[in-house]
Amino acid sequence: MSDILFIISIILYFIAAVILFIRLKGSIQSSSNKKLIVEISGLIALPLHAYLLYESMVNPAGLNLSFFLVLSLAAWLTNFIVLTVGIW
Repeated sequence: MSDILFIISIILYFIAAVILFIRLKGSIQSSSNKKLIVEISGLIALPLHAYLLYESMVNPAGLNLSFFLVLSLAAWLTNFIVLTVGIW
């Protein structure tokens, strides 16, 4: 189950990144539909990413704060801040 959620969150992040890259490059005009797709994919990917982080970090022995999990947590926090600032 977590493998499927992992793949879904990666695909959603990738879709958002590609649309943002195309908009920044200037190949397409900025429209509200593209912004909505980026926001929706981000709003779906963030909770999936948070759930997967929680599942990986919290265990009966305590917190697993390995390098890559902390790096992923920092990436999640960055995405959360960028998404919330971008929505308002």
